[in-house]
Amino acid sequence: MRILTFDLETRLLASDLSPNRDMGWAALRRGEGGISALAIHDSLTGWVHLYDDLCIDAAALHLESADAVIGFASSTFDIPVIEGVLGRPLNLNFHCDLLEEIGREATSRQIPRHRGDWTLDSICKRTLGRGKINHGGNVKDLISENRWAEL
Repeated sequence: MRILTFDLETRLLASDLSPNRDMGWAALRRGEGGISALAIHDSLTGWVHLYDDLCIDAAALHLESADAVIGFASSTFDIPVIEGVLGRPLNLNFHCDLLEEIGREATSRQIPRHRGDWTLDSICKRTLGRGKINHGGNVKDLISENRWAEL
């Protein structure tokens, strides 16, 4: 079974696309912010394959070749961004959004949701004991400070 896990970063931030937060995020989901990095870990090869919006067709074929594709908040962000840049819907065999699964389980157990409790960073800290090293909102600062390895 070929399982792909993936995440992406956009070339632009929501605030680059609109001063209105909701409109900026909607533009990102339409693909208007591009894709600066799409990382796909492939269980078949054991490699992390890197793509951007310039090779989105190859990335789509890679995702569509999998038996299962797994992401975090990917139903509401990553997949729409890819489809927006690609200009067509992805044809995935099976897609699992871990945030949706966690949300369903939390709801069934009547665990309350508070803002910030269900980010990838906070969930990783609670379950794995460590979180993310940074977040996409810092990308402009990292670039201006030539901190390329942290991107």
